[in-house]
Amino acid sequence: MLTIGATALSSCLDPGFDCLTLDDYDRTAASKLELVGVIERSSDGEIVTENQSPCMKASLFTSESCTVKVNVRDGSAIVEVSFFDVPVELKVPMSERDFYMGLVD
Repeated sequence: MLTIGATALSSCLDPGFDCLTLDDYDRTAASKLELVGVIERSSDGEIVTENQSPCMKASLFTSESCTVKVNVRDGSAIVEVSFFDVPVELKVPMSERDFYMGLVD
């Protein structure tokens, strides 16, 4: 299963979670870590957002379809998501493998 998540760095609301700031993102991205587990593929999916009740505790499935295409070239992973206007380069790992983030806008 392919899961793509969009997270707003400025809206980290959980005081028990070690929130990543934009400076943290920039510093980690500059180190050019290896993207372990990223696989080139295309997938159809569903847009899932945070459930507002209770705040940030569950996912809300919208029934809106989306497409995701992952391209791997020379060690870089570029993701095209149908609901973003521009491709996103994955640069920062959120876990040891399989969860990465890229900066949008």
